[in-house]
Amino acid sequence: MTRMLDEAKAHGLDDKFAIKAVHDYGVDNGQDFKESMVDPHDMKEFADKFTDNLEANVYEMETVKSTEDDFRVHFNSLLIDKVKMQIESLN
Repeated sequence: MTRMLDEAKAHGLDDKFAIKAVHDYGVDNGQDFKESMVDPHDMKEFADKFTDNLEANVYEMETVKSTEDDFRVHFNSLLIDKVKMQIESLN
């Protein structure tokens, strides 16, 4: 998604369309995720589902804290930086 913003800027385009698209995509995904839960108010269920999927592996998520009242996760940006560097090297 950041690639979309980078390309818009590179072509001198206003990036507001991309920011709205990314926002709307996140809202849609969040709603789908909420509907997949048995109890959307259960923090433990949310934490378990959020960190037990392909995306959790791709972004190398690390659970920092997971209680009934608090869930914190760290996204490892090293992978994201490596991918960006590989893409930039192709240009």
